[in-house]
Amino acid sequence: MPQALYGSQRQVPSLLDLQQFRRRLGVPEAAGPQEQRAALDKIAGQTRGSDGSLLQFVERSTVLTYASSARLEGLLKDQKTAGGYPEFYGLARRLKLVAQLIKAGLHTSMYYTQLGGFDTHANQQFTHANLLRELGDSLKAFLEDLGKSGEAKRVAVVVFSEFGRRLTENASGGTDHGTAAPVLVLGPAVKAGIHGPYPNLQDLDGGGDPKHAIDFRQVYATVLERWLACPADKVLGGKFEHLPFLPEARV
Repeated sequence: MPQALYGSQRQVPSLLDLQQFRRRLGVPEAAGPQEQRAALDKIAGQTRGSDGSLLQFVERSTVLTYASSARLEGLLKDQKTAGGYPEFYGLARRLKLVAQLIKAGLHTSMYYTQLGGFDTHANQQFTHANLLRELGDSLKAFLEDLGKSGEAKRVAVVVFSEFGRRLTENASGGTDHGTAAPVLVLGPAVKAGIHGPYPNLQDLDGGGDPKHAIDFRQVYATVLERWLACPADKVLGGKFEHLPFLPEARV
């Protein structure tokens, strides 16, 4: 589970592949999937917990889990596997899974995945180039897949990092943790271009790093309110000026 998905009041499912969401029993091969599902449904339908009890909570959670699993299996059963993804990239495989779930018609508002390795304290030149190639090729395949299925118009992709890099190279041919960093937003509804000023390399902070020009919470507020129709102040603890990369109202 990525740390960004942890919460005190909600549990977010984290999947490596769709097979994890199948209902299974530890039974011999002779018992087919239909028999397994029937047995699980029979057990789940038995009510033993009293109102408000922990057992009742577990029972209801089980029923919801089985129902979600059955719905997902049914939606994906006849879905054709999309090509065009560079399968040797882990990010491409994860985005392919996200695309499958989107095309299956689920009502999930937000999907999250990550690409590690950008903490390039040494040998940055080739490592960074390879990571950006994986990022670009994977996102290209993802958006093309959704475009062919007619789902791309419903999707906005936000790409960000939790830290930037220093301007000055260190003794190991890399860079250390810095301040400002770019954010990428992709999708048919996104207004293309650079939003915000170019980095001013003549105006650096005390550590020799670029000064950030946009508060990241402005990016969050724009996506929350203009795309997800969610009051940003409830999430961010205040109001932040929107950026013009998304239309005023979601289309």
